[in-house]
Amino acid sequence: MRFENRITDLIVNAGSPLRPVNVGQARIKGTTFSASAEIAGTWLSGNLNIQDPKDATNGLLLPRRAKHFGTLSATRPALGGNVGVELYAAGARYSDTANLQRMGGYTLFSAFYETPLGRGLTGFARADNLGGKEYQLVQDFNVPGRTVFVGVRYAPGP
Repeated sequence: MRFENRITDLIVNAGSPLRPVNVGQARIKGTTFSASAEIAGTWLSGNLNIQDPKDATNGLLLPRRAKHFGTLSATRPALGGNVGVELYAAGARYSDTANLQRMGGYTLFSAFYETPLGRGLTGFARADNLGGKEYQLVQDFNVPGRTVFVGVRYAPGP
């Protein structure tokens, strides 16, 4: 699917330390590719976004927006529920509007499990960044390393 967004007076938090900056005219143009299929009892899905997120006045990239990012995932029934893995990757991007503070790309690997508990309840567990990748979404602001979430969700029936 192709997309193009034109934005007037886009406020971005940029630089280090963060400060609001007005981008007078921005254009984000790109293509999203996605596919999914079930193969041998495993549900596979993926998406890839290729975009050109630019300040339309000077042609520089918008802060913290990678030109490429995507996800691959596999889910299959197991242990009375569903178990799965995900791989998320994002390309390099800049922290500032002048494109001087480059932030590297990163790849994250995650695993999850969920099982119905009855009466609209679902138990889940998720472990993110299993490889312990050190990366930043915003320059000079750390993100958690490996994380584990366990919980119960409730969704009332129809």
